Amino acid sequence: MNVKKNELRMQTLEKLIHEKGFMRICELAEMFDVSEMTIRRDIYTLEKQGIAKNLKGIVFASENTSLQLFTKQYDIREESNMQPEEKSALGAFAASQICEGDSILFDVGSTVGQIARFAPRDRNFNAFCVSLNSFLNLLDHPNAEIALAGGYFHPGTQMLLSEESLNFIYHIRATKLFLSAAGIHETMGISCANRFEVPVKNAMLKSSDKCILVADSSKFGVVRASHVCDLEQVDAIITDDELPDHWARFIEDRGITLHRVHLERGKNCD
Repeated sequence: MNVKKNELRMQTLEKLIHEKGFMRICELAEMFDVSEMTIRRDIYTLEKQGIAKNLKGIVFASENTSLQLFTKQYDIREESNMQPEEKSALGAFAASQICEGDSILFDVGSTVGQIARFAPRDRNFNAFCVSLNSFLNLLDHPNAEIALAGGYFHPGTQMLLSEESLNFIYHIRATKLFLSAAGIHETMGISCANRFEVPVKNAMLKSSDKCILVADSSKFGVVRASHVCDLEQVDAIITDDELPDHWARFIEDRGITLHRVHLERGKNCD
């Protein structure tokens, strides 16, 4: 009887992971009313079969067609050297949205790192970082109280990920989130290149009062492998003035505040 029960749990577990994309071990243990050690053993079996992958307490579906999602697909050092003037312009304008007393969540990404770099030095605010690039750009800020979520280090994104870091994010409250994206699509929503980013982004969305998406115009109309959220979950978008007009109308029709930044001067050109 126990063997059949275990087999049923494994089958249900495999189905859940593939349907949801990722789940935390503590959630699975509670769902199946077993210990976390039991779930870890089950996941280890699924890992050996190439079905799932456990990254510090977060379980992902491992599909043969998307194994590259778990390898270095995005390199923030390379990205930082691409379109540096554009990233600086967007970062400088986004940083101007930081107000006195704000609590800011900084997502991963080279452009978000520029927001940290240009953060106004005459304003007091709390900064919650999930990657090293934003953290390092804030280190010499005289008035920022900085927290860095810890965990497993992903060199490509410089993100730190663990179950403890997710719990940390879920238990804080931020006035603003600066969210990054690798793809923004009318019907498919906001997506990123790496599946391991999704639980962190979702946690930040739930812990923030206002979500500000910061992305250059080349990301619009693009769909990447891992869905983050629908466009309607965003309060404001900061992009460059090369965004097509039909996209501007699409965004504004949904009640989302749109800022198009001039690439040369970094000024709002609404």
